[in-house]
Amino acid sequence: MATRTTTPKIPKATKTCSIEGCDRPLYGRELCNPHYQQAKRGKIPFGAKRKFILSPCAFTGCLEASAVRKFCKTHYSQARRGLIAFLDQDTNPLAFTCTVTGCLQPFYARTLCKPHYEQAKKGKIPGVIRPKDYAKSPEERLWANVNKNGPVPEVRPDLGQCWLWEGCRNNKGYGTISTTTNSVLTHRVAYEEAHGPVPSKLVLDHLCQVRHCCRPSHLEIVTHQINNQRGRGNGGKTHCKHGHEFTAENTYIQPSGYGRVCKACAALRYKLKKPPQNT
Repeated sequence: MATRTTTPKIPKATKTCSIEGCDRPLYGRELCNPHYQQAKRGKIPFGAKRKFILSPCAFTGCLEASAVRKFCKTHYSQARRGLIAFLDQDTNPLAFTCTVTGCLQPFYARTLCKPHYEQAKKGKIPGVIRPKDYAKSPEERLWANVNKNGPVPEVRPDLGQCWLWEGCRNNKGYGTISTTTNSVLTHRVAYEEAHGPVPSKLVLDHLCQVRHCCRPSHLEIVTHQINNQRGRGNGGKTHCKHGHEFTAENTYIQPSGYGRVCKACAALRYKLKKPPQNT
């Protein structure tokens, strides 16, 4: 019987990383996986020790790797918005510094460095124009996003058309507008502009039951208890889940004023939980 001879396989020559002293196998763009990830983040010093040289961002002071048109992703997005100028291939990188006199920190946004940009948002730098989004007060920016030709509420047609806020709303449906420190409710801003501040421990109730309505005549100052009773949730119910009516004699108000209990249901629960007496 003829014997079968096999020829030994010759191992293929594996390519290694182009970084001197690194014997790891090639992963991408003539680099191993660890050095490739470092090159993407711009953490490997540039030099002639490797064949593939990843150029840094053309923005002065930025150490991130260039992604598009000699800019990193952050500065490329700023260049698309017109905050910084695109660079030609034959020109040197331009230096962008803060426009405040005596400040040599790199440009962050709106011709200002990051510390001065945060101060300009609050109007704390004299002689520097505040950013556009914060140049006006909430009262001045409110009516630019209000539609005064809204529908007439079905529950109160006598109130007239609603003035609907067309901007951002929170998860409960109320309109919100940003300030230098936080966000405030739009209907509260509109009411305080027309009638003054709302007293403490009181809230505004929408008579039209449209939460993003900003018309001052559709708002009324009430207590939390009255607001809950007028609401579309449990406060607006006239009967409990067992059919007992919430009358003055059959309703127990919690000491906090934020809840109520059906006395008939409470008496029934007490009767069922009371242990039987031995005779």
